Amino acid sequence: MAFDPFGDRETRGYLRNRLATNDTALITRLETHAFAANVLPTLDALAASRSVGYDQVLDTHRRLFSSVYPWAGQDRATLAPDIAIAKGGIRPVRPSRRRPPRG
Repeated sequence: MAFDPFGDRETRGYLRNRLATNDTALITRLETHAFAANVLPTLDALAASRSVGYDQVLDTHRRLFSSVYPWAGQDRATLAPDIAIAKGGIRPVRPSRRRPPRG
């Protein structure tokens, strides 16, 4: 079974990417290129921040991956409140049941 947390991989592509593709090799190249192209300006933005909190984490994700995923940088509680992605046997709290740290 293919990873499909949104349940629409066949119509919108892997993780709803901008090209609506399911070609995993292409997605890997797109993610790698997006990261490489954006990592230095993203690090500069983080260095300019007075503190690093939840908003900066979201902004970092947006800066790094928004060219691949239109939802990059959005809070999962808003984007997909009922999706809890398990990884390596760890089952996180559903986004709708957690709150970002304050400050």
